[in-house]
Amino acid sequence: MAPLLEEEENYIRLALLLKGVSPRAIRTYFDKEFPPTYLPSTLNKNYNTLNGLFKKRILNQAQWNLLFPKNDLQDSYSTLQTEHSSTTKKLIDLKDSHSTLLIEHSKVTEILKDPIPWNIRETHGAKCVLKCIKENGCVVVTASSGMGKSSLVRHVALQMQNEGYEILPVSNPKKIIKWYNPIKKILFVVDDFCGTYSLNPMKFENWKNLIEKIKALVEKKPVKLIMSCRLQVYHDRQMEALSFFQGCECNLLSAYLCLSRTEKQSIAEFYLKTNASEISELYDMFDCFPLLCQLYSKNLKLNIVNFFTNPFTVYKEEIDKLQTEGAHVKYCALALCVMFNNQLKEEWLTEDVDENIKTIIKNTYEACKVLEGTSRLVLRDELDSLTHTYIRKDGEVYRTIHDKLFDFLAFYFGSVMIYCLIKNANSGFICERFSFERKSNNDEFTIIVPTRYQQVYINRIVDDWSRGRVVDVFRNINMVNHIFRQRFILHIQSLAISQQKQLASSYDIDYKSTPLIQCCFKGDIDLVKWCIQHCISNVNHCRNTDGGSPLYIACQEGHTEVVQMLINNKAAINTVRKNGKSPLDIACQNGHTEVVQMLINNKADINKCRDTGASPLFIACQNGHTEVVQMLINNKADINKCKDTGSITSVHCLSEGHTEVVKMLINNKADINKCRDNGASPIFIACYKFKGHAEIVEFLLKHKADCNLKWEGLTPLDIARRENHTNIVYLLERLNKQSI
Repeated sequence: MAPLLEEEENYIRLALLLKGVSPRAIRTYFDKEFPPTYLPSTLNKNYNTLNGLFKKRILNQAQWNLLFPKNDLQDSYSTLQTEHSSTTKKLIDLKDSHSTLLIEHSKVTEILKDPIPWNIRETHGAKCVLKCIKENGCVVVTASSGMGKSSLVRHVALQMQNEGYEILPVSNPKKIIKWYNPIKKILFVVDDFCGTYSLNPMKFENWKNLIEKIKALVEKKPVKLIMSCRLQVYHDRQMEALSFFQGCECNLLSAYLCLSRTEKQSIAEFYLKTNASEISELYDMFDCFPLLCQLYSKNLKLNIVNFFTNPFTVYKEEIDKLQTEGAHVKYCALALCVMFNNQLKEEWLTEDVDENIKTIIKNTYEACKVLEGTSRLVLRDELDSLTHTYIRKDGEVYRTIHDKLFDFLAFYFGSVMIYCLIKNANSGFICERFSFERKSNNDEFTIIVPTRYQQVYINRIVDDWSRGRVVDVFRNINMVNHIFRQRFILHIQSLAISQQKQLASSYDIDYKSTPLIQCCFKGDIDLVKWCIQHCISNVNHCRNTDGGSPLYIACQEGHTEVVQMLINNKAAINTVRKNGKSPLDIACQNGHTEVVQMLINNKADINKCRDTGASPLFIACQNGHTEVVQMLINNKADINKCKDTGSITSVHCLSEGHTEVVKMLINNKADINKCRDNGASPIFIACYKFKGHAEIVEFLLKHKADCNLKWEGLTPLDIARRENHTNIVYLLERLNKQSI
């Protein structure tokens, strides 16, 4: 056998030392260099260095326990000595540190005195929004993504704090009801209140169900509401049902509120410093100019002119480079943010996870050319390396640094790995981001599904349905397309009968909503028919969240044909939601005349009240639906039925100013002098509310309303004078002169 080269011999010696138990000679030499009696103190002196290696997982737990055995008295004594020495040094430095802290505290105090945060450029738009929220109870700030609407809303909220308002950020309207306090000035702040990329039906319904209560709270003055919303969501046709939120819109794209050239220059100089002059001719190329400045400031190696001329082309080239230059894991980390719909939890990369998560990561590895078996910890490290340029970490969740950047990444990966995305992405992503047709109102980052992948996409939707994602299936943006729905129905009808029954009888794992309830929202008669055919027991199944039945939803949406089909299949007409609202109640509230008549014809309880005591007639009057009011009166609805507050129907429509409804009620013998529990009479309310309702006051006077009934010592004339309602003052003074 040939003798070993010196290098080979040294390599083997080193390998034996590292991998095997050390020979006695080595141990003797080691003990000479590190005497056992001094080893604990040596280790303790280097504790921080060793602890760093332990945290980086270079040292494992077993090795750590050997170095620092638990319950060892000598080690504990040495540790105490080290800690005592360290503490003594810290105490010596404390005096200097205290002086430094006092100086820094003084600086921070001065900064906090400034109502404008250091990274906010005060703009004309911000001043206008502040003025609007001071003058109005509810303001909605709208804009395209990346224009700074969320930052502006928060900035304005902080300024309102100086006006004595308590600032409460909320995402669910129920929190507004829960946290309302009549003796506190509260400003509720809601970001993207009805969805981020498209209108979110569940969020929208939550707001719609509570809009009257929220409106009433805001009108009581101590409470205000400032909200942000993307324009594409705000202009959705369904938003008409939330008309209260359309009373004061601040559109940051409007000529009056948009950023001026001077303001854009100020933003550019803040983020780009001396480089700002290089893009002075590019300020108006994109609505999202503020975001582009922020993004570029985090990635200065990019060519500034190219970036501001076509930012997303630059980003595409940068991400392409990750793949072509072999940074496959970094590329995969971005893809996984998209797969999990911008909610990538750190625990999925560090702990045991379910098979579904593992499969998604494995399939994304393959699509991104990552070596099989690559540790998920490497993914985490790559995500950490992308922070500030692409990624931010909110608590234990990785997200892109801005929603606009996520829109781009979603579109990018939808272009390069659409099959993997359709098969593996989060169900919320599937239902919002893909479209079967290119439409004029599509967002620029909507992913169009090529014909060859359309059946794969439909199969994926059915898979989500089978896994209990019922709401995501039926809120899919393609469901508004009749052709898509027909193709979808044909597909589910081609499935085995057993599978069809299983799908029809399923319910959403989060909202407990059934397919039938979701179909009643859409009003698609073929889908409703299919649901009833395969699971008729769901006709009277109510949602756990609010007790809403299929009939209630159909009546709410005004789908007459669906309502009739449900009634024909023995839907319970008088079943109420958890708040006591019946199908007739909601049909009256929304003015669906045909539905109201259909329910009355099928013996709906015409005087069935909500938990608050409000009757269907009360609700119809409140909303000014004259035809519905007449229909209810013709069917002997109780005109003088009181709400819990003592309000009768005539009183409430007085406060809303519905003149024709008031006349209708009084002509049908409503009690013209019936006061609320607080003592306010109908004429007093008409004289007081908003700008005063002169026509209603005149009508009440003709019908002998009592003008001497007082509320808190004030007559109707007193309150009209106080509120400066001159027309009403004239009417009442003329009456007084006639009676003298």
